[in-house]
Amino acid sequence: MHRLRFLILPLLLLLAACAGGSYIMVLTAAGGKKVQVPLGPGGPQETENSEIRISLATFSIPPGKKEMLFLFAVLFKKGVPPKRVQVDDVSEDPVTPLVDDKSPKLEPDHIWRAIHPFVPTSVDQVPWLNYEGTTMRIYRFTITFADGHTEKFYQATPMPAFVKDYVKDRLGFAKPTAPESN
Repeated sequence: MHRLRFLILPLLLLLAACAGGSYIMVLTAAGGKKVQVPLGPGGPQETENSEIRISLATFSIPPGKKEMLFLFAVLFKKGVPPKRVQVDDVSEDPVTPLVDDKSPKLEPDHIWRAIHPFVPTSVDQVPWLNYEGTTMRIYRFTITFADGHTEKFYQATPMPAFVKDYVKDRLGFAKPTAPESN
């Protein structure tokens, strides 16, 4: 019986860890609007319903370039192309329009993809790079479906401090360090 107790406790802990599940996180977006985004054990999860799944909402910096490429992808589960897809950064005021695709096309895998290039000339154009700690970027996807109805979906993307520092460095916005004095 004593040995059985030592086997049951780890099993219960394992089951509890696996049952982490997902939750809804409420974030404050531009204009003070409260938005709900799915949150799982590893952070924000892909927003989805029976018609779509937002599978990508992020950015990258191409090697050797001082530009940001905002990358977005939405899976249309029924394979029917929408009439329009708009993506806005609603993390704060003012809202920043990033994509307005008035004739979206789906790839063979039923995914709509968009890239928005942005070449900031100063850190003032991306003030969130200077925000302390990890912050959330909130993207609003406004989708007009083939049948004419429109829905809004929100996807959160975490921006840890080390990522923001890396971006500032790659874009040439990092503050130079003072030389050490002897």
